Amino acid sequence: MANPHVLVMTATPIPRTLALTLYGDLDLSVIDEMPPGRQPIETRIVLPTERERAYSFLRAQIDKGRQAYIICPLVEESDKIEAKAAD
Repeated sequence: MANPHVLVMTATPIPRTLALTLYGDLDLSVIDEMPPGRQPIETRIVLPTERERAYSFLRAQIDKGRQAYIICPLVEESDKIEAKAAD
């Protein structure tokens, strides 16, 4: 059986990713410029009181064929970070 290909992506040099690159026989590619025609990305912080309005906005954008991402700081609760987990 052939070995599967794996793509590991990071925007910062996270120690685990660096270790995989150094010791896991991975190649390193650096993208240091934006693709031609790339549109600016808008990042917004939404307060919990604005959540439904934000979801409505995202639904409208998705209906137009655009993309949206919701980023949550934690998947599970942590006693080390004061942030809510995704529920």
